[in-house]
Amino acid sequence: MDKKLPFVLALAIVLACFAIIAGCTNPSTGLPPSENPKDYFPMAPGNQWDYKIQIYENTPLFYQETSWPMGSEKSIGYSRRGIYYKAEPGETYELSLKVKGSAPKQGPFQIAKGVELEVLKDSLHIFDDDVTGIFWAPFEDRFLVNQVVTYSPNSISAPHNPWGGWGQEDGHSLRIIFFAEKPGVAISTGTNTDSTLFDSVDYNVPGYQGAPCLHFIREVKADENPSELGKFFTEDMWYANGKGLIRLEQKIEGKTSMVWTLEKFTPNS
Repeated sequence: MDKKLPFVLALAIVLACFAIIAGCTNPSTGLPPSENPKDYFPMAPGNQWDYKIQIYENTPLFYQETSWPMGSEKSIGYSRRGIYYKAEPGETYELSLKVKGSAPKQGPFQIAKGVELEVLKDSLHIFDDDVTGIFWAPFEDRFLVNQVVTYSPNSISAPHNPWGGWGQEDGHSLRIIFFAEKPGVAISTGTNTDSTLFDSVDYNVPGYQGAPCLHFIREVKADENPSELGKFFTEDMWYANGKGLIRLEQKIEGKTSMVWTLEKFTPNS
């Protein structure tokens, strides 16, 4: 179940925004001097993450901005809001992701150290059936990581005209999931509805007490037209040294709806 809202996004503007960020000087993240933020986002081929996902009383929401190429470095797209329709209160689900290998192209990007992910398990259906690829595109100068998901032009989410489907190249969604910055800095793309804040270095994460974890907060603004799908929600994300994302907690208007917990991390599996 989802809701689509149209928007037009010029890819050149997004790329320019990323270029400005990448050109800044390296900031202090608040980590101990001996630690590098890159170590909190391991991307080596073969790395595997196995998550347990717990669903609470509120059905978790999703939001994404998907763009479809129009030529001349422009795109047409939609912001989509919806629920994870398989989610049942009190139930537990599994998600397993693995770095498949290097990827010279990640949707609209061609980042040298980009990688492609493989979905091994996804019982909650986090990723749609029409997904053609999942990538991480790291901008090295600032170490800002975009998660790029590509979609078939024949998918139901693609733009359609009176004569049928869009029939062009794959569409893609972009989301900044990690970056090295000072605490208190937030970055957004597209319509600015979806932003991510680097909150702090947290030493009190369940299961990791005493160890520094990087705490990010994703914030999705409420839709202008109030509805169950258009509510304000946040996703707190914690990253640990050598493991990456270890915990994610989604809250809808302040009430917990979903928690991801890293059950197992296997390097170079």
